[in-house]
Amino acid sequence: MHFVFDQHVKVSGRLPVPFDILAASEAYQECWMTDEPMVFSREPQFEQWQNAEFLVLSMESLAADIGQLSADVYSVALAQATTLGYLTLIRTWNYFPQINEESGGLERYQSFCVSRQKVLNQFPVFEKQNPAATAIGTHNKQNHFVFLFAKTAGIGIENKRQLSAWEYPKKYAPKQPRFARAMLHSGVLMCSGTASVVGHETKHVGDLEKQFHESLLNVKTLLKETGDQFEMSAGYFRFYLRDAKDLALLNQLIEQSALSHYVVLLADVCRADLLIECEAVFQK
Repeated sequence: MHFVFDQHVKVSGRLPVPFDILAASEAYQECWMTDEPMVFSREPQFEQWQNAEFLVLSMESLAADIGQLSADVYSVALAQATTLGYLTLIRTWNYFPQINEESGGLERYQSFCVSRQKVLNQFPVFEKQNPAATAIGTHNKQNHFVFLFAKTAGIGIENKRQLSAWEYPKKYAPKQPRFARAMLHSGVLMCSGTASVVGHETKHVGDLEKQFHESLLNVKTLLKETGDQFEMSAGYFRFYLRDAKDLALLNQLIEQSALSHYVVLLADVCRADLLIECEAVFQK
């Protein structure tokens, strides 16, 4: 599967990442390869890539009600995966607008968490292993969801510096987020959206530099949980930056950290007090 990093470009059979690109390493791209080719098809409710081991579903919508939309999208995705026999959810990307705004007494991110949990309760097979996941706010009206399923289980990895997301206090959402800090599958380590959170609390409010280093420390901690099978400098990083005025500082911090592959995207993070979030992929 090939991700396209540009909200203004729509390419059939590619997975869009609907954000403006602020910066990137030379020729940055993400093309996720398997030993067996993926067969692409377009269905009424989603686009689909499939082979003997993996199933990828991509869904887009302009619907405004994030609670109902999330319930609909997850119901369709989990039903399709169940029908086809891909019973492990490995990775999800959840992109929707106004993620920090309140509607009906809840932040839109909280409404998303509630709906996701409600659907998972209806498909208990997918509760056996939480996926790696990212939830980020777009700056347009586009909602975009990507699901990566597999027939074989991966290894969920937690961060000892952080409380597992499903154990968060309910002040963050009436239903806790259901994701693993990272997922190891087929020699690929997929780190979830990772930010300046220790325990369950945001650290260094208002300080981009400290939030950046705290985020990378959380990624390094995940690498240690794998027995240091992967080199930090070799990872493919997506940085989601809340404010474009912080780009110069972020570029300087990335250069100092000697990261080889990265893209910086203009986006809203799921907590209003977070200035930046990253995710990363590592391969043996």
